[in-house]
Amino acid sequence: MTLCALIHTTSIIFIADWLIKRRTDIAEHHGARMTSIILTSVFALIILLHFAEVSIWAITYYSLGLLNDFLTSFEFSLGSYTTNSAPGIQLPAEWRLLGQFEAIVGALLFGLSTAFLFLLIHKIFEIRHMASEKKR
Repeated sequence: MTLCALIHTTSIIFIADWLIKRRTDIAEHHGARMTSIILTSVFALIILLHFAEVSIWAITYYSLGLLNDFLTSFEFSLGSYTTNSAPGIQLPAEWRLLGQFEAIVGALLFGLSTAFLFLLIHKIFEIRHMASEKKR
């Protein structure tokens, strides 16, 4: 749980720092194309973060011998992380709470991602608005 939270928060901070350092470039090239490229790129990075975190959980399940193979472990992990569940796949009874903890972590990290994307969209459109006001 801690590893996933650490990876996610650290990565979001790095993405934010990278964007802040390029704020002037973003303001100068504030058109729809640049906005789309930035948002799509950040969205893709966040998807990769979630994929990596699901993979960490799957590796854990597989390494502990809780599920038969890695693919089953990954499918279970993806279901738990997204709070969607994986039909027909269950951890051994004494380990079932682990899957529930993964669901809590996934929900929180999806919330963090959503908040970050919302803030990013807000700031980009604020920059676009300010840049268009300067042109007037």
